[in-house]
Order: sequence, then structure tokens, then C-alpha cells
Amino acid sequence: MRFCIFLFEEGLLSADACLLVLRTQSRRTPPLGRLIIKHRFLSMAQLTVLLGKQLESGAPLGQLAVREQLLTEDQLNRLLEQQRRETPTALDIVRELGLMASSRLDDAHQKFLTTLS
Repeated sequence: MRFCIFLFEEGLLSADACLLVLRTQSRRTPPLGRLIIKHRFLSMAQLTVLLGKQLESGAPLGQLAVREQLLTEDQLNRLLEQQRRETPTALDIVRELGLMASSRLDDAHQKFLTTLS
């Protein structure tokens, strides 16, 4: 998200293009519930009950699972790390969608990285 905002602020991407990147990234983020089932931390029945409680409380699924003692903090952190690893970066999406020339995108990314340090 920060990279997309950087591109917008630098005048390299339009607001519409940034929204497209962020929507694409969101759609490609694996749902935490799917990862919970994949790693067999919970059964489908347990996840269904947990999702119902989430609807009622509005709490994030992972925090609720820890609070209900269905996941440990360590398990949740591992799942969230996997979710981050499996989510494409804004850089990858901008490149994939062809929103900027590759060399210009690489230059912008290098400039962005220098702003982080």
C-alpha cells in the first residue's frame, strides 16, 4: 500500500490505477480462514462457529481465534506471515498489469526503498 501511495504522490500512477492495484492485491490475499483449514489448526465446523462469532463481534478472525483459545499467538503469527508471503506485492501487480514501463518502475521502487531507510 505504501508503495502505491508513493507512486501516486510522485505522479507516476493515477488514483484509479492505485485503486486497481490495491483491489487486485486484496483479491489475491489468501483468506486467513483458508490458511487455518489448510494447516489443520481448526476443523471446518470450528471455523464456521468462529466466523459466526466474528460477524457478531466485528473482531479480526485471528484475534478472535486466540481469544477463544483456538489458536496460539505463535500459530496466528505464523499464519499471518504466510498470508503476507502469499500476497503479491504492489510492485508485482503494477508490473503484471503493465501500468508502468518496467525500467521506470524499477527506478521508482529503488527510490521508494531509499525513503524507508
